[in-house]
Amino acid sequence: MTTSIQSLQNFYMNNNNFVFECTPFDISYNLLNEPALIDYAANASLGFSDVSQVATLNIPPEYINNMFIFGGTTTFNVSHLDELKYGVQNTSYNIPFSQANVSSRTLPNDYIKAINYAITNTDDIIFRNVSQMIADVTHLDSVFNVQLKQNISSNIDYHGQLQYYTVSPYAFACKQLISGILTYAPLDRQTKFFEDISTQTPPYSVQFRSGDKLGMRISYIPKNGNGTVLPGLENAVPNNRLYTRSYKIILNVV
Repeated sequence: MTTSIQSLQNFYMNNNNFVFECTPFDISYNLLNEPALIDYAANASLGFSDVSQVATLNIPPEYINNMFIFGGTTTFNVSHLDELKYGVQNTSYNIPFSQANVSSRTLPNDYIKAINYAITNTDDIIFRNVSQMIADVTHLDSVFNVQLKQNISSNIDYHGQLQYYTVSPYAFACKQLISGILTYAPLDRQTKFFEDISTQTPPYSVQFRSGDKLGMRISYIPKNGNGTVLPGLENAVPNNRLYTRSYKIILNVV
């Protein structure tokens, strides 16, 4: 697992709703198959010009409610955030990443179009196993969810369920989410936050509301690794390689 640095700029407002990009949620995995060519004619083109894209996925709040937890005292005091402990819930997640949309395309179709364009510099698809490629991307939904839980579990095994924010990136991210809500979110959203925890006992958990957004990063690695030469294109230079493609997934609570 690659540890990402949680920046203070990862909490921001967008159209009166908050967006929190949780950089510890950074997962990647190798695809099961390689693209198979229909035919190929060498085309001069630039290399991979877009190694990252933003995709949006509408989700119900229960997908991520109770994900972020905090406590350490019997009562919550906004003046004592540094004294609390924070964490991310170790539970199974079922986020359908492949159902996210990139502009007007589904994520699997965007992935195929992107790697195709990087090779041909055109939108003409040169792969004959498109259905298999779509199935591969969809299959990684379950793998990503398992990996997300495993990464959280590893952090808990090492640090404990609740930690001070200086101890782990997960604890820091949780504290940043809460600080962001209490500092930048509109007053009515802050009020809902206090209403939610007023009925709870420690450890408290963040309840997401419609319009809230949580960001994470997923990466699709070619079957044989980043920069793999695609079979059939061994003599094509320079655009004959498959590269890892990453997506910032914005989970939009509806």
